Amino acid sequence: MLTDFLSFIEESIYSGCIIFATFLFGNLYLKRRSNYYLRSLTTTIPLTLLGGSYYFILMNYLKSLDIDFVYLFNAFWYPGLLVLSYLAFIFSFKTSFLKSLLPFTMGFLLETSTFGFFRLFIDLKVIGLREISVFSVLFELIFRFLLVFIVIYIITYFTKKKKLNYDPNSSWYLFIGLIVLIMFLRLNLQGVYEVAFNSSREWIINISLALIPLVFLILILAILTNLELNKDKSLLENLLLEKEKQYQISKENIDIINRKCHDIKYQIRSLEFLDSENKKEAIDEMSKSISIYDTSINTGNNALNAILSEKSLYCVSHNIKFSKIIDGNKLSFMKLSDVFALFGNILDNAIEAVEKIKDGNKRVISLTSSFQNNYLTIRVDNYFINEVKINNDSIETTKSDKAYHGFGTKSIKYIVEKYNGNLIIKTEGDIFILVMSFKLA
Repeated sequence: MLTDFLSFIEESIYSGCIIFATFLFGNLYLKRRSNYYLRSLTTTIPLTLLGGSYYFILMNYLKSLDIDFVYLFNAFWYPGLLVLSYLAFIFSFKTSFLKSLLPFTMGFLLETSTFGFFRLFIDLKVIGLREISVFSVLFELIFRFLLVFIVIYIITYFTKKKKLNYDPNSSWYLFIGLIVLIMFLRLNLQGVYEVAFNSSREWIINISLALIPLVFLILILAILTNLELNKDKSLLENLLLEKEKQYQISKENIDIINRKCHDIKYQIRSLEFLDSENKKEAIDEMSKSISIYDTSINTGNNALNAILSEKSLYCVSHNIKFSKIIDGNKLSFMKLSDVFALFGNILDNAIEAVEKIKDGNKRVISLTSSFQNNYLTIRVDNYFINEVKINNDSIETTKSDKAYHGFGTKSIKYIVEKYNGNLIIKTEGDIFILVMSFKLA
C-alpha cells in the first residue's frame, strides 16, 4: 500500500514540477489573469493528480501488454500532460498563444534539466535512492522543486526581472521545436536508461538529460538579453537624435524670445508718444506678446517640467492650445531620462499632427492624469487629419524616413513596457487618443 502511494507521488512530481517551473517563469514575465489563484488551483491540482494516476494505469491495465504498446502509450501520455499543462498556463496568465510559448518552454527546459540532475544523484549512489522509499520520494520532491526555484532566482537576479522583448510571430516555431526535441530526447533517453540501468555508461544518458535542456535555456536567455541590449543601444542612439532635435527647437524658441524682446523694447519707448486710447492698445499688444513666456510649470517632476515648458512655449508660438493637468510626483518610479524621452515623443507626435490642421479650433492638445486604486493613468488627446494606421499599439508611419519616424511610437511603447505599464493607442473620429496606465506600489 505504501509503495503504491509513493509511486503515485513520484509520478505526480513530473506534472507538478512542470507546472511549478512554467508558472514561476510566467510570473516572471507575464501578467496574471483576474482570479489568478483560483484559476491556478482549479487547473494545476487536477493535473498533478492526473500525472500521478499513470502508475495505476500502468499496473492495472498495461502491465500485461506488450512493451512496444507501453512505449507507445508513454509517447502519448507525457506529451498529453505537457499540452494540458500549457492550457492551464494560458488559462492563468494574460497572454497570447504565441507569446506564452517563451516562458512555458523555458519552464519545461528547466524541469527536464532537474530530472536529469536528479538521475545523476542516483548515479552517485546516494543511500536509498535506487529503491523507492519515503526518503527517495521526499528527496526527489525537495531536490527538483528547490533546484527550479534556485535557478529562476538566479535568472531574476541577473536579468533584474526585465521584460523580455521579442517577436513571437517569428519565434513560435523555435519554441515548439525545442519542446518536441526535448520531449523526444526525454522519452527515448529514459527508455535507454531503463535498458542500461546496470550499465557503467548510464551517467552519459543522465548528463544529456541534465545539460542539453539547460544549455538551450541558457542560449535562449543569452539571445534575449542580447536583443534587449541592442534595443537599449538603439534607444540611446535615437535619444541622441531626439536631443539634437530638442536643441533645434530650443534654438528656435530663443530666436522667438529675442525677436519678442526687441519688439517689446521699442513698444515701451513708443508709449510716451501715444495718446490714452493708442497706449491701451499698445499695452494689450505687449501683454499678448509677454504671454508667450508664461509657461512656468511645476508638476513635481523636474524632467516633466522641462519638457512641458519646452513644448508649451512651442505651442504658444505656433498657435496650438496645449492644456495640461498632470501630477509629476506620481512619476517618481521612472528615471528622469525616461520621463523626458517618453513625454517628448508623445508631445512631438501630437504637435506634428495638429500642425497639419488649419482649423484653429482643432489645433488642440490635452494632457491629463488620474490616480485611483494604485493605478496611474495618463491620457493625451489631439485632433488629426489624414489616415492613421494602428498596428499592435504602434503607428504605421507613411513617411519616407520610416526607420527614424517610426521610432517615436516604438520608444513610447518600449518605455511603458519597461515599467510594466499598459499602452492603448486608438482613434475616435478625428481625435487621436493615447492612454498609459501604471500600477504603483
